[in-house]
Amino acid sequence: MTNISFDNPFLLLISVPVLLLIVIPYFIAIRKENSSKSTIISLMLHIAIVLVVSTVIAGLHITTVKTKTQVVILADLSYSTDRDIDKIDNYVKDLVREENIPLNTQVSVVCFGKTSVVNTEFGGQFTSVRQTVPDVSATDISSAFEFASNLFSSDAVKKIVVITDGKQNTSGDSVGMINGFKSMEAKNISVDAIYIDSNLKEGEREVQIIEIGYVKSTYKDVTTELEVLIKSNTEYIPDINNPKDKNDSFVRLYDGDGRLIKEISAKLNKGMNSVTFKLDSSLAGDVKSKIADYRVVVEANHDTSPYNNQITFSQEVIGEYKVLLVSQRKSDYERAKQIYGDMAIIDKPIIDNKNVPYSLEELCQYDVFIMSDIDVKTLENGSAFVENLNVAVSQFGKTLIMAGNMYVQNQTDIVYKTLGEMAAISYGNSNDDPALYAIVIDTSRSMQDSSQLIIAKQSAIQLLELMKAGDQVVVISFSGDVSFVHQLSDAVENKESIVEAINAIKPTQGTVLGAGLQLAYDQIALREGFSKKQVFLISDGLSYPGANGTDDPKKIASNLFSKRVFVSTINTNSNVPEAVELLKEITRRGQGIEVGKPLVGYFMIERPDQVATVVDTKVSSVVYESFISKDTVVHIKDYSDPLVKGLSSVPNIDGYYVGSERSDTTVVLEAYYQVNKETEIAVPIYSYRKYTNGLVITLATDFSGPCTASWGTDQRGITVFTRMLTENVPKERRAYPFSVGISYDGSYSKIEIIPGEPNPDITVNIEIISPSGEAVTRTLFYNDGLYITNYEIKETGKYYANIAYTYGNVIFPASIDFDVTFLPEYNRFEFFDPAVLRNAIGDMGTVIEDGGNNEGKQ
Repeated sequence: MTNISFDNPFLLLISVPVLLLIVIPYFIAIRKENSSKSTIISLMLHIAIVLVVSTVIAGLHITTVKTKTQVVILADLSYSTDRDIDKIDNYVKDLVREENIPLNTQVSVVCFGKTSVVNTEFGGQFTSVRQTVPDVSATDISSAFEFASNLFSSDAVKKIVVITDGKQNTSGDSVGMINGFKSMEAKNISVDAIYIDSNLKEGEREVQIIEIGYVKSTYKDVTTELEVLIKSNTEYIPDINNPKDKNDSFVRLYDGDGRLIKEISAKLNKGMNSVTFKLDSSLAGDVKSKIADYRVVVEANHDTSPYNNQITFSQEVIGEYKVLLVSQRKSDYERAKQIYGDMAIIDKPIIDNKNVPYSLEELCQYDVFIMSDIDVKTLENGSAFVENLNVAVSQFGKTLIMAGNMYVQNQTDIVYKTLGEMAAISYGNSNDDPALYAIVIDTSRSMQDSSQLIIAKQSAIQLLELMKAGDQVVVISFSGDVSFVHQLSDAVENKESIVEAINAIKPTQGTVLGAGLQLAYDQIALREGFSKKQVFLISDGLSYPGANGTDDPKKIASNLFSKRVFVSTINTNSNVPEAVELLKEITRRGQGIEVGKPLVGYFMIERPDQVATVVDTKVSSVVYESFISKDTVVHIKDYSDPLVKGLSSVPNIDGYYVGSERSDTTVVLEAYYQVNKETEIAVPIYSYRKYTNGLVITLATDFSGPCTASWGTDQRGITVFTRMLTENVPKERRAYPFSVGISYDGSYSKIEIIPGEPNPDITVNIEIISPSGEAVTRTLFYNDGLYITNYEIKETGKYYANIAYTYGNVIFPASIDFDVTFLPEYNRFEFFDPAVLRNAIGDMGTVIEDGGNNEGKQ
């Protein structure tokens, strides 16, 4: 309706005399002369001008008044409101009742879920919401608002009444819903809401699979499990005598062809429950790999919803794994090839210590690492190798086998410390107790030749560098007499004074080598409370025993060893055969080594500039470690371990490194070395420990030595050593240098790419392919150590994420799949709260809670 009004209508009277002044002369003119077309037009223009001016002066107002109102009722028919359809229907019927509709008001009814469908046109006759079936697989309130806003006439007063549980799970979730409300406000559309309580009601039964845990990619014959997490709001107790009882519940695992693999009659408690299945990782014949499809289903009597009880997934099984052998021995490579056969691709040993893969990206291509008698500091890029090996094992779940000597004993360098901390044992005899040392220096005249005394002094000082806080040391010199260079004291606290005393040594006449060892015996042999006791004899080996053979250094070395005091010798460039043999024999007796066995603890230094290298890299290996070259019984400590399954004994071992187990170590095999009648040492031979996500195995003997080849064989002809290599591959195969996390929350899946180490120079591109084949490509950018993208889930089925992880010019690809079996609309444990609607509607309108409670604007 349009209304015309004036501010001062009486001013319209002014137009009357003005019009007369215009019209009268015109008619007079017509009588005097003939009228023309131009005079008529002129008259009409003058009249129009007078009328316009008059209405403006009078204050003309033209007002259009809208008297028609249109109301759209949005009825939420998504799956979450399925049990409340009758309630929603009654709400709509009440709203469209004739006595509740004001005059000049038209009502339309729209039913929505994921889509919106008109149930009743404006002015039409409503019957029931059941006559309309939208897509019920989601709740999209904001899209329903947009759909309704396009139904209104432009000249109508517009209003929306939405009947819903207030939980949007698509198009931005709750944020999208709030934006939908705000967009209606911007279009001058008022909104009221009626909240429907879709939460589980008292007495309803609901069982739902929440998530599953399993290894996506594994290796042939590696045992893996499927863990199924099930939520129940009711206790289910199977009744074997009445299998159709109302409290029965079953969890079933099917293969990709629908064949039942296993059924478990499950006891479900109220709350979270876990059910596990073993997955088959076998490969038939010459098949190298397979992708096995599975479906897990939970079934419980009187369950409310049948749409959230199953999840599909796939597991890849690989029959071949890749091994990096870090060794300088061809025999290690031959042994590995012999044991692994065609199960593994083995890199040849690093003969020249060069071209060792060392970056994390390179190392992650391997599944198992074998380090055999290798000093990592001699490797090209050895520091980077150890640093990234640590990440590969701990974060990416690789297996590391350390065999023989790792040269990490009592080293302060961070590279050695890192490697030592990874090992399954503490190498050597070191622990929290201090060690006790005696440094015995030959100061006879013969030591003046070829800078031998200089070598001796530098060696003694270098030995001090190896000692840790709390270690005790006594320094003794001998020539014709024996004397203290420095009394027993803390090696670190008194280092300065000890070095000063060593540098002050002068050569004198005579050599009573045995007397020097005897004084060392008297000082340290009987002292208790030390992790290790050791004598270092620094001499050219030229000795002149005292009267009646009482100065017998070989016998005294045996006496020292009987008290578990180890003796090592440093030859200061003596080439006299008798002298060399004497020093070697002292070492054999002082280390408990039989003739003909590898000699450990004897060292030769030819020039002063070799001292630091020899002591740091060779002598240090015996400071906290002893190599025992003696036939020793090997005991099975843990008969339950699969490594020794079916075995009652293991043959003796000859040649192994001393170490001690850690608190988190599992020792399967150990040797009992009889030091003397009173003392026996238990030495771990085969040990392992879980190292965060990975596994570290320590073998205290040579990888390709004769000992391991003779270890026991089970009924299948498989040796213990073979098991050690083939049954300890990682459970999960991860051939790329990053982790992938996929979480599903609401309508979005969040995909996280997590580099092994934060690196903003990495580029990540990802292609996501939906079950219907729709592909979306994105570039992910570095953000606080992560690369993240959110992907909207619009359908159920298998999704694929193809990842191109680029560092430098090298691309590391990965293909990850994930299954979405049911959408969030079918989550019966979703919590619905009217506060969500109240926050979204704000001051725009009224919220009526289910049951008649009014909230919001009145």
